[in-house]
Amino acid sequence: MATTPESNKNSIMAKAATMKDVAHEARVSIGTVDRVLHNRGRFSQEAADRVRAAAKHLDFQPNLVASNLKRAQWRTLVAVLPYSQQDGGFWQLVVDGINRAVQQLGHHYVRVRFAHYDRFQPESFTAIAEDLVREASQQIGDNGNRTDADETYAGIILAPTLQSASAELARRCDPIPVVVLDGELPGVDLLCSISQESYESGLLAAKLLHLMAGPGRYVSVVVGREDYHLLRRRSGFEDFFHGSVATERIEATSERELRERMVQRAGRLPEIDGIFVANAAAHTVIDALQSSAGHRSGAGISVVGYDLIPENIARLRDGTLTFVINQQPDNQGYQAVYALYRHSVLKERVEHQIRIPVDLVTRETLQFHELPPDSTRG
Repeated sequence: MATTPESNKNSIMAKAATMKDVAHEARVSIGTVDRVLHNRGRFSQEAADRVRAAAKHLDFQPNLVASNLKRAQWRTLVAVLPYSQQDGGFWQLVVDGINRAVQQLGHHYVRVRFAHYDRFQPESFTAIAEDLVREASQQIGDNGNRTDADETYAGIILAPTLQSASAELARRCDPIPVVVLDGELPGVDLLCSISQESYESGLLAAKLLHLMAGPGRYVSVVVGREDYHLLRRRSGFEDFFHGSVATERIEATSERELRERMVQRAGRLPEIDGIFVANAAAHTVIDALQSSAGHRSGAGISVVGYDLIPENIARLRDGTLTFVINQQPDNQGYQAVYALYRHSVLKERVEHQIRIPVDLVTRETLQFHELPPDSTRG
């Protein structure tokens, strides 16, 4: 059966067109095709027009992964996170997820550099941010475009526990893409954010406490400095009640300060019926209550908190912590790496918000969840 140009085209498309096919149809060298499609080096406008027309006609899809491997260009992700041990080891779980993804992508020349800060000390974050901005500026030309350095920052993974400083860092590092996890940065142009819906999880916590303790006196606990998603959780918690029951706030800038404030509160009337802890510090609240002489030692107080860190797991097991809302920190770190990989290497569209499901854990369901290796302590 005789072949026609159209049947030749269909045969090429069936087996996926290659750069050689594009070069043949455009009547140029493979090197010219590579330069045109990657917009580098010298080529004439006429050659560029022929290459682009041929690529469109053949439905050519460049193998971006193979291109990245061929160029052997390391793509470095910078993870700006609190110290791993803070928040009871929550951030170590995020680190584990990031490392798991990077290990899978290592052969694609993706690697990570961690920059840790003390989330209770703003100056610690500021020092890291200045270093990162200086390094990033060396990879961005005067026209605002990325340079062709041997190592480039493919993206930044950022935990915005310090809201204003995090927003400023993201803006100053533009156009390097930024992925925010365990929080949000309203008004900042991000690649994406990865978190639970903070307000809705606060509503859920209020509903759980109301079901457990009925009309009583509730306390919401927030630990940190200007942390947007923690405040959104508290807003959801308080809005559920609409003033129908008594609520009060306890705020602290560190877990040590939180312990002191809880001990002081335990010695005063009226007594507390339910406590909502907006981050991973539920175990600190429970320990403070139990150490307070003359109080109910936490007995009969329903407590809802966040995160399956070892200390909270221990309190779930002994019954002093009623519910844990698990944010899947390992999964958040893992997805952050893949979002940047899909954007920077595969050139795929990344959804602006990746929502983590609200994952409710009790003592009875704990056995069905993946737990950190050292979860027997606490």
